[in-house]
Amino acid sequence: MYAPFGLEDVVAMHMCPHRVIAPAQIYEDKVRSYRERWPSLTAERW
Repeated sequence: MYAPFGLEDVVAMHMCPHRVIAPAQIYEDKVRSYRERWPSLTAERW
């Protein structure tokens, strides 16, 4: 596993947007999809 910024967010089930490589709509779609599988997932707003 490659985690240059650590695993804290993964372990905490927290998503942060990567504004350079993913447009807002893609990020929001992923958050919605992932929350269907993992309801306890938290995510920062775009």
